[in-house]
Amino acid sequence: MNSVSQLTVIGEHPIPIDEGRAEDLQHSNPMFEDKDDVLHPDELHEQYKDVLAENNEWRVFRSHLYGHSGYVFFWNHQLGYGVRFYDEDGSFRNFVHVMMEAAAEVA
Repeated sequence: MNSVSQLTVIGEHPIPIDEGRAEDLQHSNPMFEDKDDVLHPDELHEQYKDVLAENNEWRVFRSHLYGHSGYVFFWNHQLGYGVRFYDEDGSFRNFVHVMMEAAAEVA
């Protein structure tokens, strides 16, 4: 995995936040093949998202939806954009560590 594809800016939340996208996702995602009922976006977030950290601007989480394995997502819920980070062999932990050091220098 190269560094260009390890970090990707995203303009759409990886877990649907509106009912239309939630329905589309559930009809096209193989993990929902055996389910008859369409989950509301709030239920998708509750069942398929693990929040790792958050503040008044950013939320860091993992998604358990098919196709999201290995990624950590950063989402700015105020501005409506985020970053997808591919976590290969602990690279996310290393990234966070260096960001913490940089934050200490800036503060």
